Amino acid sequence: MSYKSPFLKSRDRLFENEVGFVIYDKYPVNEGHCLIIPKRVYSDYFDSTPEEIEGLTNLLFKTK
Repeated sequence: MSYKSPFLKSRDRLFENEVGFVIYDKYPVNEGHCLIIPKRVYSDYFDSTPEEIEGLTNLLFKTK
């Protein structure tokens, strides 16, 4: 199954690594709310590979 993601289009990225990137949320719940977006498109976080989980977690802590 192929998915398309509107997040992959060029936007201001705060941080980026080989598996994902961080952007400010366009409709934030709280001030400074960010989204961590994987570069590979899939529908469920639990479909992430171990390498993707590690890379996304690194982005999470860098963003914090």
